[in-house]
Amino acid sequence: MKSDHDKVIIITGSLAAIGKIYVLEFANRSAMGILASKNETELLQVETEIRSRNGTAFSVTTDVRNEVGCRNLVY
Repeated sequence: MKSDHDKVIIITGSLAAIGKIYVLEFANRSAMGILASKNETELLQVETEIRSRNGTAFSVTTDVRNEVGCRNLVY
């Protein structure tokens, strides 16, 4: 399996089926996942799942449909 160590991956819609698949796959490849979603409770559950697999994750509760939400995610 290819390693993505030292890479940071931002995935919006991290709770949707395909988003969660990507998040877990990148975590398996040693990339740091920045998880973004509007649902804080479920977002923290996915972050906890990644950390329990010795992955690195950071979650941001935001709505990327607007500029302020995007700024909150990136800055």
